[in-house]
Amino acid sequence: MVEWVDGTSSWIPLSDMKESNPIEVAEYAIARGISNEPAFAWWTPHVIKKRHRIIKSLHHRQLKKNMKYGIDIPSTVQEAHDMDKRNRNTLWGDAINKKLSNVMVAFQLVEDGDTIPVGSKLIPYHIIFVVKIDLTRKARLVSGGHRNPSVKSHVSYSSVASRDSIRLCFMLAALNELDILMRDIGNAYLNAPNKERVHVICGPQLFGPENQGKKAVIVRALYGLKTAGNSWHQHFSAVIRDQLGYESTVADLDVYRKVDRKGSGELYYSYLVVYVDDILCIRENPKEVMDQLASFFRLKDNPTSPSMYLGTDVRPWTYQRSDASSSKCWALGANTYVKESIKVVESQKIKFGISHSSTRRNGRLTTFNNSDYRPELDIQILATHS
Repeated sequence: MVEWVDGTSSWIPLSDMKESNPIEVAEYAIARGISNEPAFAWWTPHVIKKRHRIIKSLHHRQLKKNMKYGIDIPSTVQEAHDMDKRNRNTLWGDAINKKLSNVMVAFQLVEDGDTIPVGSKLIPYHIIFVVKIDLTRKARLVSGGHRNPSVKSHVSYSSVASRDSIRLCFMLAALNELDILMRDIGNAYLNAPNKERVHVICGPQLFGPENQGKKAVIVRALYGLKTAGNSWHQHFSAVIRDQLGYESTVADLDVYRKVDRKGSGELYYSYLVVYVDDILCIRENPKEVMDQLASFFRLKDNPTSPSMYLGTDVRPWTYQRSDASSSKCWALGANTYVKESIKVVESQKIKFGISHSSTRRNGRLTTFNNSDYRPELDIQILATHS
């Protein structure tokens, strides 16, 4: 006998309830003291043991509802254009056009009469959509690199600077009174050559509707290829070493250093910190190095002193020394992330009619700060959400 959210009740086969609501049925059996009955004895311990895995899988299914920072995310190009019509703007359409204009360099159209390279593998491609932390819309054209099983694992690995290394570099900048500039490399992967032999069938987005159905060879490290990250990492590392004169540090291969000389004649180490396409330059005059990078790659915007890096708030801080002199350091925090998270939670609570500070669970008032409360298991919230 099952009681539904609307107050009605009906008889449901136990096997169906086990299939559709395994966690609730297992917890009900334990609460009623019937978990040792034949219908539950072998099944309940298994469900409880796997509860965290089940919750995780349910969590992923909820994420596929495509919402981030309270903004609906389309799953197809047509859905993106439909959202723009409903919202009376062109935010998603502009993101699609911007991406297509930048990514075309990765494709080489196979004209009539030409042949594709020997051993090339046909793979799919599609466009995915994301919302950045500043709420700007972004589209990515992604290749189906998973359809190319011949790629070896050792050519798909790519490292990034560790968080500890990044914090240490901010400390080194403060100790040595160095400036920091930050800049992103636009469409970084597309600067590197492709290591795989793959091609696609052109849709209407590539090379126009008149070339739909033709084949195009992927010649650059397009996002989604198994070797794309590795190709970009090797290509960028070669430029940093051979053109800029930096070398990797022993402790972290993505932190590069070089002996430089200050205007006063003092020798010091300048640093480049690389996190995929996010670059930090720590130097007395970091703009000189940024200008050098601009001669090899297309850099986004102008180099700026970091106010946010990898989702972390960054701000300069001046402190007074015991000898009355002052020195600048860097303070790192998560204020922006926490504030945006609170805004999203508040908006979702209003949208689904959840009380500001509490909710009801099994007829009892339960506050959100109760450590025993598990919102992912709250049947009433899940029912309201669905």
